[in-house]
Amino acid sequence: PYTFPKIAIVDPLLTKSMSPNLTADTGFDALSHAVEAYLSVNANPLSDMLAKKAITLIAGSLVEATKNGENLQARANMALASTLAGMAISQAGVVAGHGLGMSIGGILDTPHGRTVGILLPYIMEDNLPEASSKISQLASCFNIPSSGNVADDARKVIDAVKKMIDETALPTRLRDIGVSEKDIPKIAEDCMDRPDMANNPRKFDTERVKEFLKLIL
Repeated sequence: PYTFPKIAIVDPLLTKSMSPNLTADTGFDALSHAVEAYLSVNANPLSDMLAKKAITLIAGSLVEATKNGENLQARANMALASTLAGMAISQAGVVAGHGLGMSIGGILDTPHGRTVGILLPYIMEDNLPEASSKISQLASCFNIPSSGNVADDARKVIDAVKKMIDETALPTRLRDIGVSEKDIPKIAEDCMDRPDMANNPRKFDTERVKEFLKLIL
């Protein structure tokens, strides 16, 4: 409770001077907060509502805010989305994307938003066996018409996230931020103590973490 402010002033004007890279990094941190809260085993109807609204705002505004930082409406949408996503994770927590991201950042001092942004589509893909139905329900957030096929819609949602990564020039592989194969055992050992890993729909153990990280290196 000591980390919750009595008053929080969220002013998009203060974000206008952010560089495109910083806008993308922080925007993907907000998107990761929202998607991970939505996927968390601790999600509830209220956290889902907050997360989906945040995802909708980010899907419609992050690319524009990155490319045109003077667009105050896009900045305002991102500020609101970040706030809503924060409210969602305060209830549902986050999942393995942040569990891994915090360990990677702590060990290698990588930018947090960039790290979890790289991890996000891979975490979504990895959770398809347990959460494809829920992921498919995010299609409307990205203006994707429902096909009526859960697997197809879930894949389209992940593809939409990847498209945003491409359009904001975010790196796509962990090696792009300095992670090497020799770092994997330490990351795998460190992350398993984080509660975020237990929130993940599809469970990880140390060996599965190692294999997962090797695939996205």
